Amino acid sequence: MVVPVIISLCFAANINPIPPAIGATLGASWGFMLPVSTPPNAIVYGSGMVPITKMVRAGIIFDIAGGLIIWAGLGILLPIIGLA
Repeated sequence: MVVPVIISLCFAANINPIPPAIGATLGASWGFMLPVSTPPNAIVYGSGMVPITKMVRAGIIFDIAGGLIIWAGLGILLPIIGLA
């Protein structure tokens, strides 16, 4: 759902939409904070063994780390494939 919005914003700003779309696509699978983010999160939360507060505390660390990893990974990947 985010990628079409990103592409539209890129066209409006006259920038290449491929790098931001790749980043949004990769970021869509890095949701660790809430039970609705990914199916494994929902399964773990549904078991009742992990409370929501614990998921949020651990998930925010992983979300920030994931964002930094995606940012650094795109900084390395995009020049290699000629999209930087």
